[in-house]
Order: sequence, then C-alpha cells, then structure tokens
Amino acid sequence: MNMLKRIDKLAFKGTTTIGAISKEGVILASDTRVTMGSLIVHKKGKKVYKID
Repeated sequence: MNMLKRIDKLAFKGTTTIGAISKEGVILASDTRVTMGSLIVHKKGKKVYKID
C-alpha cells in the first residue's frame, strides 16, 4: 500500500470532546491522547485552545 494512503487511513478520525454553555460562560473539555489507528502517538496532546 502506498505510504501516503496508509497514513491517511490511520489519520486522526475522532476524539472525545464535550462542551457546556451557561449564562456565565462556556466550558470545553477533551481527552488528551493523540492516536493513529490503535497506536497512541502522544499522551498529552492539546486539543482545546483559548481564543480571546
């Protein structure tokens, strides 16, 4: 299999992210594991960023 096709097939497909909104603000939370297929590439990836 072509390496680029293999990487695309294993690429980041989904993650666990939740959010809540209230009168006072918004809360977003996410898991931190970065995976490619069944391989954990990094245990502390940043997926939620503060924008002001």
